Amino acid sequence: MNESIYEYISDHVNEKGELPKGFSLPKEREIDEAVYRDGEIDGMITFHEMPFDKDISTLKKVLSLASSRDTAEASGLLEGYFQDSKHRMLSLYNNFRSFVISEQQRLVPDALFEFAASTLVSSGNPECVKLALSLMELLDTDDNDAVREAVMTLGLSDELTLFSVFVAETWKDGNDAILALAKKTHGFGRIQAIEHLDATKGRVKDWLFREGVNNTISGSYSAYTVAEKIDFLKVLGNPAFEAVDYHFAAPIMEGLLNEESLLGISKLANRTELLEAYLKQAEKYPQNEYTLMVLCGIHDYTENKIFTRSGAIGERCAKLLGSQDVRDTLDKLLSEGRGFRIAERLKLDCTEEVLTCLDADFYKYYEYMDLAAKNEAALDRLLTLVSEKLDLAAIATGPEDNLGTDHEKYRPCFALSYLMTVLEPYPGKGENFISEALQAPINATRAQALHTLSTWLQTKTYKPSVTIRTAIEKLHATEVNSDNRVLLDSLNI
Repeated sequence: MNESIYEYISDHVNEKGELPKGFSLPKEREIDEAVYRDGEIDGMITFHEMPFDKDISTLKKVLSLASSRDTAEASGLLEGYFQDSKHRMLSLYNNFRSFVISEQQRLVPDALFEFAASTLVSSGNPECVKLALSLMELLDTDDNDAVREAVMTLGLSDELTLFSVFVAETWKDGNDAILALAKKTHGFGRIQAIEHLDATKGRVKDWLFREGVNNTISGSYSAYTVAEKIDFLKVLGNPAFEAVDYHFAAPIMEGLLNEESLLGISKLANRTELLEAYLKQAEKYPQNEYTLMVLCGIHDYTENKIFTRSGAIGERCAKLLGSQDVRDTLDKLLSEGRGFRIAERLKLDCTEEVLTCLDADFYKYYEYMDLAAKNEAALDRLLTLVSEKLDLAAIATGPEDNLGTDHEKYRPCFALSYLMTVLEPYPGKGENFISEALQAPINATRAQALHTLSTWLQTKTYKPSVTIRTAIEKLHATEVNSDNRVLLDSLNI
């Protein structure tokens, strides 16, 4: 990019002193042809140990040139080095930092400062900016207002927050600066800032309790850290704890329970006491859709994990979920077109409510079609409704190698894809929907139809109709996606 990262960020800061929702740095480099959110790769390095090159040989040369004030050559070498997507400053950070410290007698601080300051505000490559911030961390910048302003501005970008935090940690008021960045970032930037935030002060703990797990990525990334820093058990046991606090506590508990990619509650030494304290508060206050979902998560956790008093906690949670108050709350939610998955979890039939919502706003509710197909009679009613809502002929325009990234344009295809999953347990039902899905332009729709057919064929009782055989024959002549061809060739039709 011709415009520097610093200028690009500065131009987009809004009246709140933040970057607007959906902001992203220009993406000029690709890794495995994937598009990553700002800060996502560094997040994967931090939390999932994503491997990258750790050899700093080239960076040593850059430092040597910069120290000799050969700025142009140092910048050229640095920019060229970080054009390669396999080089990430975070993976190089520890070795780089150790080298600078070990060579401080040889390297010239003033020259490094000039190089870092220039790179900070002129480079269009975020990895080069991260190196500049890494240098600033090792230099005295506490009283340099220009550097502080640049660091805090760059830190508004989720891609650069972590390295801005590294610099802020060297300032006398560094924790205030880190808290400010945590408040003004909402993705991986907030997640990284929270990891480095000192929570000894009450106002910091209060913000962490209310906002610490609220980010645009997943609360699970910060839940453990927040629970440790605020002493979540102590918060739950506070005599002043009230209804509003219960609703702030729910997202933290949800994040702790979400252990799909990171351990959360299972890492806590006091998880038994924590769950008991949470349930004690849950028993005091009215529930809503979200808090009911969290309670279901607690019950699921106790069913899948064995730990001290897990059985008693599970029974206590089940009793609460089965109470009349909860049932009344759920009935109200269902009447408002909400809470369907909770009803499913509690084994409550909501077929009529789902069908009513599908009839009123099909595309808003199509992902609940499975709840209106608990038996063949219910499925027949559902298929009748779907046939009225979906223009199958308009969907079946022929195969394309199309990912359907324009979700609004292709939402009929996605709805039909979802119906394919609903049909899986019912061999032979809705074959006309499958035959049309096999001619949809979206790869995923055809793939799901093929998968459903494969599931049916495995029952040994399903015999493909002429309609399906004709559709498969037609697809053999028109399928353009290689992955779908593999699925198609595996079918014995």
